[in-house]
Amino acid sequence: KIPAKGMGYGLLRYLCQDGDQYHIVPQLLFNYLGEFKSSNHQEGVSIATEAIGPVQDEREARWFELEMTGIIRDDGLEMELIYDPVKYSPKEVTGLMDDYRTALIETITHCTQQHQTRPTPSDFSYAELTSEELEQIFKS
Repeated sequence: KIPAKGMGYGLLRYLCQDGDQYHIVPQLLFNYLGEFKSSNHQEGVSIATEAIGPVQDEREARWFELEMTGIIRDDGLEMELIYDPVKYSPKEVTGLMDDYRTALIETITHCTQQHQTRPTPSDFSYAELTSEELEQIFKS
């Protein structure tokens, strides 16, 4: 679903000169690998616990400024952030991950304290409803 019905892209498209190309390059890659339990692995296959090393030649330009990978392993969420140490300091990255952890805990706390299931716009993506429109429907 395109945020704000594509308003940002529309403005850029019409503000650019004829023939100009405005390329938006994503800065964050988020990859969720899923849930893995050691008791569920197939015979002879399991998740490696050791580091795999760099996934890209360090001399090559990075495709994304930040690459975050998440996995649930044995009922625990593990997050890894790969970043360019020339562009970001360890302090900045630690702050980002601390903020992410705080926001995630707040979201989990909010959701687990709900006494009734509340649908979100993503539950009705085919209808292209906003949060406000959905709220109005369920107030009726």
